[in-house]
Amino acid sequence: MSVNDTGLHKPVLLPALTTEELERLKEPMTNVATIINPALDKVVLGQITLSDYDKAVEEAIKAGALEMEKIYNDAEARMK
Repeated sequence: MSVNDTGLHKPVLLPALTTEELERLKEPMTNVATIINPALDKVVLGQITLSDYDKAVEEAIKAGALEMEKIYNDAEARMK
């Protein structure tokens, strides 16, 4: 039944990360989550505007979000 459901998507699996990559992710992951998670909650609850959320995204980028993205992209590229 789920095979025919066009609304369902294949689950996204995290790529296999090396020990070094896992170590490099620890700090930025904590820093970014500390910024983004509360901002997402506040947007959903209507407590901040989207422009305020954009500011949180900029803070997350400064906190290492792009580094995290690169690590995950490199790991995923190895899997292909």
